[in-house]
Amino acid sequence: MSELEQRGGAAECACGNVCGGAPSTGCRKRAARAWRLWLIGILVAGAALRVAGLGFGLPHTECRPDETTIVKIAARFFSGDLNPHFFNYPSLMMYAVGALQGLYAACRMATGTPLHSLTAELLADRTPLYLISRSLSAACGIASILALFFAARRFLSRRAALAAAAFLALCHLHVRDSHFGTTDVAMTLF
Repeated sequence: MSELEQRGGAAECACGNVCGGAPSTGCRKRAARAWRLWLIGILVAGAALRVAGLGFGLPHTECRPDETTIVKIAARFFSGDLNPHFFNYPSLMMYAVGALQGLYAACRMATGTPLHSLTAELLADRTPLYLISRSLSAACGIASILALFFAARRFLSRRAALAAAAFLALCHLHVRDSHFGTTDVAMTLF
C-alpha cells in the first residue's frame, strides 16, 4: 500500500501539510509567505555582505584604479562638460555616480555648508565621493539578487529562483566586486 493510499488519497500540498485533494487557499498563502520570508532572508544576507566593509582602504583611494577613474570623471561633470571623454567603461555608471555626488553636495549645502568649504573639504579628502560610488555598486549588487530571483522564477520555479538568489548572494566575486565603485556589478544588473 502506498503512502498516498494510507492517507486516504490525501496529497501533501506546498505548505507541507497533508490536505485532502487540492491545496486550500490558506495553504497557498502560507506557502507564499514562506517563500517571501526566504527571499527576504537571502536579500538581507546579501545586503550585509555587500555593505560591510564599504570603507576599506579609504582615505587611500588607489585601492582599485578603475574606481578612481570613475569618481574623477563623475566629479568632472560639475565643470559643465557632460561628455566623459573616456569610453573604456560604459558611461551610465559615471552619470549615476555624478548625479549622486550632486545630490550629496545639494544635501550638504542645504544643511548649511558653504560651497567653497565643501569643495575644499572634498579636495582634501575624497572619501565621501568613493563611498557614494561604492554604495551605488552595492545597491546594484543587492538589486541583481532580486532580479535574478524574478528571472529564475519566471523561467524555472520558485525553488530554483531561491537557490539562484542564494548562490548569487553568497558568490565571492559578486560580493567582492560590489565593494568597488566600478561598472562590473552594475553591468550584471542591467
